[in-house]
Amino acid sequence: MNFHIRLFCRFDRHEPIRREVRWDGLHYVSTCTSCGQAIRRKDKGEWKKDWNPSGLFKTA
Repeated sequence: MNFHIRLFCRFDRHEPIRREVRWDGLHYVSTCTSCGQAIRRKDKGEWKKDWNPSGLFKTA
């Protein structure tokens, strides 16, 4: 794992695992490739830490 990739995660800039991206009815959700956090797509190409951790809209 590269240091600069982990540094991006520290500043809430994540990269999704592409094959795991799912639509939850409101946003695209996935897991970050480097830190393993649950993430949501805010805008095209902009992934942030999941701000809805309750799982209310997540799919299995």
